[in-house]
Amino acid sequence: MDYAAVRPAPTWSAAAVFAAEGAATAAILTVALLLMSRPVWARWIPLALPLATAVVIVTFGTLTGGSANPARQFGPALWAHQPVYWSPLWIYLLAPLAGAALTALVTRYRAHRPGHSPRSGRARSHGRRSETDRRAAGSTC
Repeated sequence: MDYAAVRPAPTWSAAAVFAAEGAATAAILTVALLLMSRPVWARWIPLALPLATAVVIVTFGTLTGGSANPARQFGPALWAHQPVYWSPLWIYLLAPLAGAALTALVTRYRAHRPGHSPRSGRARSHGRRSETDRRAAGSTC
């Protein structure tokens, strides 16, 4: 490690590192999307995302470098200015993008799959009406 630039374990192939880095990004995004899917869960985001990131770093740190962030590897590789850090750089730049794209596709499919009736946009209000409902009813209060 030079200038905080990381490189994968020598026993790991480029494909394995790519898959692990993509999966790491997908896992972090999945946690974020899951917590944002319910308003009552959103309060856990500040705790869950750093925890998910820490789990990814601890799990993949010695195997892939645990980057999961293109900027995390690009800047240090630039400063280290050694070929050993430039050769796997494409993995660290493209794998997180692929993991994010895969997560987006899966999320979109799950939200719009045939035969799936999405939840109505209305949350349980427990007798309270939303601002839109009050306006539609002609109420100003």
